[in-house]
Amino acid sequence: LHIAGDGSTYSDVLDMTHLNNISEVTTLHGILGQIDLCNLLRGLDIYVHCTYGETMSTAIMQALSCGLPVVASNVPGVSNMVTADAGMLYDPGDANDLADKLRVLIECPEERMQWKKKARAYALKYFSVSATVRAYETLLFPHTQY
Repeated sequence: LHIAGDGSTYSDVLDMTHLNNISEVTTLHGILGQIDLCNLLRGLDIYVHCTYGETMSTAIMQALSCGLPVVASNVPGVSNMVTADAGMLYDPGDANDLADKLRVLIECPEERMQWKKKARAYALKYFSVSATVRAYETLLFPHTQY
């Protein structure tokens, strides 16, 4: 288990790894620079995003762009980013639902590979620089053909 970032819950997460006897198989990376973050994401098999709310998650975009299957909370700010074309959503707070989604990806490497391809294609289509420019052009100049 790899956890990147820090913040107000960092010490709670650290305590939970010890309490649940998973500290030996968990790495808390803290804040990572761009290169280290890319290297970390490229070394993962699955990206899990647990939250009760988001706005526009850069972390999800980064994971998708690295071709990671995404399993994320079905909450506003995430459900608009992670569609059936990009990953799987689970009910927040429902550990069994999350486990079921993860089980599919862990036990079926072929399916995981399909999700990886879908994630990368989705990121390029919706979150790339060119997609962002097209979206702004459409917003700013709605009557112009691009």
